[in-house]
Amino acid sequence: MRLGGRCFVSTALLMCALVFFTHSQALFAREIPPLPAKAASLEARRDALFRQMLADPADLDIAFSYATISIRLGDYEGAITALERMLIFAPGLPRIQLELGVLYYRLGSYATAEDYFDRAMSGDNVPDIVRRRVALYVAKIKNKQQRHAFSGTVTGGFRIQSNANSGPGSNQVNLNGVTFTLDNESVGKAGVNAFFASSLHYEYDLHRQGDLLEADFLFYGAKYVSFERLDTAVAEVTLGPSFNMQRFGINKTQLGVYGIGNAVGLEDNLYFGTVGAGLRFVNRASATRSLRLKAEYRRKWYNNTPRRLTATNKNGHELSAEIALASTLNSSLLVHGKLRLVREEVRAVFFDNLQMGGEIGASFSLPSPVRGKGAMSRNWLLDITGGYRYVRYDKPDPSINAAKRQSNNEYFARTRLIVPVASGVSLMPQVEYRKVDSSYGIYKYQNFSATLGIGYKF
Repeated sequence: MRLGGRCFVSTALLMCALVFFTHSQALFAREIPPLPAKAASLEARRDALFRQMLADPADLDIAFSYATISIRLGDYEGAITALERMLIFAPGLPRIQLELGVLYYRLGSYATAEDYFDRAMSGDNVPDIVRRRVALYVAKIKNKQQRHAFSGTVTGGFRIQSNANSGPGSNQVNLNGVTFTLDNESVGKAGVNAFFASSLHYEYDLHRQGDLLEADFLFYGAKYVSFERLDTAVAEVTLGPSFNMQRFGINKTQLGVYGIGNAVGLEDNLYFGTVGAGLRFVNRASATRSLRLKAEYRRKWYNNTPRRLTATNKNGHELSAEIALASTLNSSLLVHGKLRLVREEVRAVFFDNLQMGGEIGASFSLPSPVRGKGAMSRNWLLDITGGYRYVRYDKPDPSINAAKRQSNNEYFARTRLIVPVASGVSLMPQVEYRKVDSSYGIYKYQNFSATLGIGYKF
């Protein structure tokens, strides 16, 4: 791998690390978040209680106050230490055993939590409020101890495109100062295709403080009416462990490390395959906000085909970094955005490139125009998203323009409506406009597409 790639991945990982560690207190909200104005006073009060607790370890009121403030500050381990010390001086207190069970539950240590809940219920005079709370948390633990979890979506439909083959608008192109006439297959043409897509997710609970084994399977297939050479099949699998960052005081956050494998077929031929690895942070600070940081390395191998005789020139490495955010502003509006950076270094150096881009959008929950009690009477979802991508190649392509390197500016705008028609089933009409401006005229194009899909989410 060349120096540019090494510098890129170092920079990308450093960027992710800085975002993560610099802003962790703001982004990763604790389950009982302290009010910023009171945090300092709470810390000062806890320090004073700690000194009193050391001076008089048998004073249960001091110990309980220390534990309560520790919980408000998100220091569950400190609260556990104080409460367990209380049980040494006053064994068998149901309320203390209950609180310890709740704290271990929040840390993902379900076996220890169950042990404390059992102790809380073992006495003769257990308060009703303790019984009710124990029953609630025991039910939650049973639900979380289901070790296997599946979820996903499958979608199928049809797409109409004004420029299905992404060809230029004119059949006259300039190659190294000479005008050439493209054949009919190379000029932009309208087309229709059927497609099928699936996104499947599997989790296996390792029963180790919220750690998981996660697997994702993605598939996309498209069959064109008039462009057999564009028939596409894509399959990708990622697999790896995901660690609960609660153990480090970062709530509702998973750190995933995973392997990547995929294959892409074009016109019944294997076009390229990939192996790689990735690292991701996924934080859901609340029910209304999420953050995702991701960095990946991929090694790609291409195959020459009868229509793509020099595909192996693109054999090489790809490094990428991505940050995605989503936030629900109110009951009917969600905003989302994404930034992405990609570096490719391949066999033919004129294909080496740097890509930078992003997108921003909003999803609106709309009252259904359909009256009644059926699925279609539920709220509809309208999403509007726009994006931009810049691609800069390192060196000129000698077959197109030996004196000028390629650079592309790509824009898109997309609108999608999600209409529920049955439990888990939705109609998804979509329209999209995409335009690519390139320093190489042969790669300039624009495309308008309209899609009608039906999807099932489980």
